Amino acid sequence: MTPNRQWFTTYKSGNFGSVYMGNNKTCAIVGMGQVQIAMDDDGVRTLCDVQLISELRKNLISLGSL
Repeated sequence: MTPNRQWFTTYKSGNFGSVYMGNNKTCAIVGMGQVQIAMDDDGVRTLCDVQLISELRKNLISLGSL
């Protein structure tokens, strides 16, 4: 999950439901797509099905996805 729309290499906007946050707040998923991340070993990883949530303050990345 990320609030940064400019990071997406592919993007589809729409109503993808909502997520329940730890602070008891519900946030809408306003888009989904792929994000590429540059790694320290000069490799590039592509994360699929990344959710755009405008109300987030920080990125949430699953270590299992990396």
